[in-house]
Amino acid sequence: MFLAEAPKLVAKIDAAKSSGDAAEMRRAAHMLKNSAHVIGALALPETALCIQEFAHDGDIETAEPARRQLEDDLARLRPMLQRAIH
Repeated sequence: MFLAEAPKLVAKIDAAKSSGDAAEMRRAAHMLKNSAHVIGALALPETALCIQEFAHDGDIETAEPARRQLEDDLARLRPMLQRAIH
């Protein structure tokens, strides 16, 4: 479930950034953070929290380094999850 939903949440974060919607960015990052916690991920929840906090402060552009880190975190997590479910 996480492997299917995480990219959708990342897309919501990106769409919110593009439209300047800090509230939607915060919500999507919060959902991603919580989902990542549920599966036991360590780095990804922290990165999502950074994005959530930037968005909460209305500082969408400053979240860009954390957004790039999110991709790295997901890239590391994806193969581990795939191995775990097969």
